[in-house]
Amino acid sequence: MHKLSGPFLKQPKAEYDLTTACVACIGFSIGLINARSPEDHRTANVGRGLHALYLYANEYWIDHLSSYVHAGGSLNTNESGSLHHQLGRLVDLQKRYEVQNLSNSAPPRDRFLSVDGRLAYLADCPEIHRLASKIVAFRDSQQRKQLETNFGMYN
Repeated sequence: MHKLSGPFLKQPKAEYDLTTACVACIGFSIGLINARSPEDHRTANVGRGLHALYLYANEYWIDHLSSYVHAGGSLNTNESGSLHHQLGRLVDLQKRYEVQNLSNSAPPRDRFLSVDGRLAYLADCPEIHRLASKIVAFRDSQQRKQLETNFGMYN
């Protein structure tokens, strides 16, 4: 955000809103794979484009969450209730649809905090921290695989 935006945009509030929207979008998108939901309902939601922001939300929700906290926001206040609720819902959905590779890719908590200080602020919210850690570790492992594949192509 630019300093010239002045009183119209306050960074903690903007990051809070972006994080909440991203996490809600991810929660909604996960519902599209729920086999208990009628297929015509899932198809209609896809047709309405309600999943269109999923790629952005999936890629940047942790960054927005980090920016929110670093701008002075908190996950342990009344004002963060909606975000905390959405994150709790995402944790529940992750547990329900947990992918084995994702669950096994997270390094031990102490090591992770030292590797990626962006998530240290989540130490007071262990389940949210665990979810974000798993996601970041999974992304890192995928990026390493991609780099190894690309590097192998040039040798």
